[in-house]
Amino acid sequence: MTSAPATFRDDATEQRYRTDGYAVVPFLDPDEVRELEAAYWDEVAGADDGLLAIDYLRPDRAIMQRVRELASPLWERHLPALFCDHRVVFSTFVVKHPGHGSEMFLHEDRSWVDERRFRSGTLWIPLVDDMTDENGPLRVIPGSHRLASNWSGSLTPDLIRPYEAWLRERLVPLAAPAGSAVYYDSRTLHASPPNLSERPRVALVLGVVPRDAQLLHVVATGTTRRALYAVDPDYFIRTGPRESEARQPDGELIEEVDEVGPLSPALLAAVLGEDPPPPAPVVPADAAAAPDGGWRPLVPEQVGVDPGPATLRIEPGGRLRVPAAGDRDGFGELIDVVEAAPVGTGIAAGPLAVNLLPGERYRTPSGPLVIWNDGPGALVLAGPAAV
Repeated sequence: MTSAPATFRDDATEQRYRTDGYAVVPFLDPDEVRELEAAYWDEVAGADDGLLAIDYLRPDRAIMQRVRELASPLWERHLPALFCDHRVVFSTFVVKHPGHGSEMFLHEDRSWVDERRFRSGTLWIPLVDDMTDENGPLRVIPGSHRLASNWSGSLTPDLIRPYEAWLRERLVPLAAPAGSAVYYDSRTLHASPPNLSERPRVALVLGVVPRDAQLLHVVATGTTRRALYAVDPDYFIRTGPRESEARQPDGELIEEVDEVGPLSPALLAAVLGEDPPPPAPVVPADAAAAPDGGWRPLVPEQVGVDPGPATLRIEPGGRLRVPAAGDRDGFGELIDVVEAAPVGTGIAAGPLAVNLLPGERYRTPSGPLVIWNDGPGALVLAGPAAV
């Protein structure tokens, strides 16, 4: 991030942002806050909204266009004084209705630009006071933007999940009065608890990028392969995230890159100042039910092995349930991992589970196994024998 162009005009704000990955600044006046909140309820709110309503996720993209029309006079008025030549990619309301199902999970935002040259971010503007934990305010992990080493986009693996419980302990609540703005780097980890007040919590959220940066849609096309598509300025207004994952981007393929492995404990310790616990296995609920007490890691036996002659290939979305050892029809006790996406692939057996990495060998337990692949790319295993 040190070589990226400046984001804020104010030097002190820029320094806070580069160090912490976020900054809180004044933005809207009280009249603008009242008008914008009223416009949401009059023109945007849906009768079938759930406890957490996000316009960016709606299949009706005409709503995104209407939100842009409502918000554009405000950003044209205020952004030039705050940012160094940035533009807005999209605007969305994010509304938490009262209830325990209104929390937001821990995540980073996607890569909107080429982060080797630029940085992008999110401008989060509460339209009601977010000063206490009562209405589920935004929380961030300071400095976590420096953990980003891989691209984030459609179908890319969620590398933070093995450390999620430890990371959540490092979330810091932000005091943001109505009309202020929190600007956080796209890679700053953030979440929020449920709104337990009696009033909906309404916020306007803007995706912001440097004006000179090409807008990108990043797609995982294999276990380590990422395709970078140049898309036009309206792409993320007319195309929702679920639709963008389901079809080929309508942009120009400008580059394909390969990525390295999962998030390392050394990087987590260097950035956040404390050694993390061993990564916890991440097992999808439809693959195997978590045992009482949670999953224990299945430890690899050997690293750098040569694959055996027999192979097993599982495509993304696949689940393979293997019976107990005596009924496996030759399924070997040793499994070598030839190809696997981090976090998205794994083996579960009884109370043991592991997310797979290429070059590792496992001696599988004698009981029934579940092997899964949520991608991206194929899972390829080898050993003395294969199903």
